[in-house]
Amino acid sequence: MIKIKGYQFEEKFTEINLRQRTFEGNSIISVIIRCEIFPACYEDSIINGAVEVVFDTDKIKSLDNLSNIKSSGEIGKVTMSVSKNGIWEHNTLYDYNIEFGKRNDNKIRVKASCDDLVLDVTGTIVSLYTTSTKELNDVFEMKDFHAYTIDSVIGKSHITKYIVKNKNLN
Repeated sequence: MIKIKGYQFEEKFTEINLRQRTFEGNSIISVIIRCEIFPACYEDSIINGAVEVVFDTDKIKSLDNLSNIKSSGEIGKVTMSVSKNGIWEHNTLYDYNIEFGKRNDNKIRVKASCDDLVLDVTGTIVSLYTTSTKELNDVFEMKDFHAYTIDSVIGKSHITKYIVKNKNLN
């Protein structure tokens, strides 16, 4: 279920990616949840868009650590990008609640709420990416990821992306 400003929408998909970085000597994981919605008609307007929730934590050391986490406050950000008859509105909030269910392979239930948003969806965990590849194996358990990586260079940064194994396909 997705409600934005009191209007209910149907989910197209929910994709979850993790970003690992080091800040002041600590490994920080940003869990990036992107949920796109199908267009709907409300009050003579066609509304569609996406919600992105970014949850920052230093408590996740494996995919299993996502299970049953609850947190609230200024723990990242929620961005709602909504098109109303082709005119886009972007709203970013920093104070929200988030709760993860139990992970099942590469799927996990996510509930998030804040002003103007109620999100209760099951997302697919897709990848983990980092610019700190040398230390990643020391700070994150990699058993749920393929050994093959996707590497890219953007400016002076070398980014390595690890894809989550899907037991239904592999």
